[in-house]
Parts: sequence; structure tokens; C-alpha cells
Amino acid sequence: MNFRRLPALALVLLLCALPRTGQATLPVAVAEAPALWLGAVRALPLILASLSPGPSRAVGWPAFGRLENGVLARSTTGLFIRSRQAWGTAETVAGLRGIAQEIATLYPGRGDLIVTDISRMDGGHLNPHRTHQNGRDVDVLLYALGDLPRARDLKDLDVERTWAFLMALRRDGMADLVLADMGIQQKLYTYAKKSLELPQAELEALFQYPRGRKIKGTFLQHAKGHRTHMHIRFASPQAVAASALEDARRGVERVAHIVVGRKETLATVAAQYGTTPESIVSENRLGPRTQLRRGQRLFVLKPLPQAQVNAGHPPEDAQGG
Repeated sequence: MNFRRLPALALVLLLCALPRTGQATLPVAVAEAPALWLGAVRALPLILASLSPGPSRAVGWPAFGRLENGVLARSTTGLFIRSRQAWGTAETVAGLRGIAQEIATLYPGRGDLIVTDISRMDGGHLNPHRTHQNGRDVDVLLYALGDLPRARDLKDLDVERTWAFLMALRRDGMADLVLADMGIQQKLYTYAKKSLELPQAELEALFQYPRGRKIKGTFLQHAKGHRTHMHIRFASPQAVAASALEDARRGVERVAHIVVGRKETLATVAAQYGTTPESIVSENRLGPRTQLRRGQRLFVLKPLPQAQVNAGHPPEDAQGG
């Protein structure tokens, strides 16, 4: 039984049990307090999430993926969540909360870290972003000097706090990368070089600035449109591993397929990877008569060779129960 559906099922049964002979027979709570019922309906996603079984899973990739068993980020000490689309992996949310509290302790009274977007409850496309699809990407506004809630311009940027925040992210490999405009990088670079006297080798590992081209592995990378906020990609190794483990348990390899023309159908794509149209429909939550369109991306669960499946899953008696 799917326990995530229990609250919704209970609500449906309750509504069905209400008398239908006239408005006068309705319970007082229904007749006089419809706002309570509306609030209960709106709270259902949170109730369902609290009942979700298993670990968080960051399925697929940040630019094409989904989130399973995500956690809703909430405002707390040093952290203000401005968006309703603030679902992330358990590691992402815990890491964000811990770092925000750490910075608030180091710099008391200087304002909160403001989060705009993370992911939708189930991940997937989140307008207007290309990424933010599997609970690992977080957009935060810039720490500001003085009493400003956020830095609207580089002259307002609290460089010291921002540096402490980035170093906490980089510590223990919590984040893979941060996207920030070159102007932000320049101010941080100058601070690290002149005030902290950071060695050149360390500066080059941290900053794309002053080099124009992207350097693979650089922690801070330039991205257009990131002058007033930063985009953080949390590593979330457990959530990524949980997704891979689930695919391996099912004996499949997850492949991203891009539809290249109108001649492609669910049947032809399935045949190409040795799977079934039903598997593609289920994995991508499509209708059974969906017409594929050019450029559409699909998750395809490609069956693994049986020898590889057996190698990844020892016999039951060897698993220790």
C-alpha cells in the first residue's frame, strides 16, 4: 500500500460521507469554516512529503531530472526562504541550513541568507531555470553591507561574509560549484589576494576570474544573469548514489534520449534501447498515446546485461539478510 496517499484518501472518504440532502444538514465546520478545508487541502503536499519513505533521490541530472523524497527548506536562524519552490535533497537542505546558521553566528545582526529557488516538490522543469530539476541547485541573494536585506549592486556586497559563506560551502566538498558574475568574482578575488594573501595556485582553483574562458573544475564560474545572486550546486552524494542504487536494483542504466525527428515514436525509441514503450511512459509520466516532439528529452531505462546485474547484486545469502 502507498502510505503517501493515505491523507488524500481519508479526505476523499470524509467528503463522500457527508450528507447530500441539503445544505442545512452539513456539519458546522463545513458550513461555517470553508477556509479550514481549503487550508487542509493546501497542506496535503506537506503531509504527503512527511510520509515519504526512503532516502532522498536526485534522479538524473540538474538540467534534466526529478526529485524523489525531497525535503522542504524552511526559514530558520540566519536563513530566509522566499520561494515556495524550495524542495531539495536532504543533504542540500541540511547543508544550506547549517551554513546559514554558521554565518549568522560568526556575523550576528547582519541579516539572513535569502533563498529564492531550489526545486519543485517532485523536481523537473522550474520556470525560468534550465536547471534546478533534481533538488541540488540553490539560488541565493547576495549578502549586503549595513541594514540592507540584500546587495542590489556590487558596492553593497558584504565581501567578508560572502567569502566565509563560500569557504563553508567548499569545505568537505559540500558544493560542486558556484555560478557568479565576473564582477562578483573580481571583488572576492581582490579580497582573497590582497587581504588574505591567498597563494596564486589556490586563487586559480577557486576563480574563473580573471581568465575569460571556463576552466573545468574551477569552484566559482561565470554565468550570465548572475550579478545579483549566486547559483550553488550541492554535491548531495548520498542522494545521487541512492538514485544510481535504485536503478541498479532494477537492473537498468538510465539514459537521456533526445527526440531527433517526427518519425520517432515510443515504440522506435524503446526498440533502440531494448526496453518497452510502457517503461518509457511510466518513467517519464507520459500518456500512453503521447506524440513525441522534436527536441523532447526522455529518460530511458536501458536493461543491463544479466552478468553485470549479477555482479552488482550478490546472491541473497551473501547480503547478510
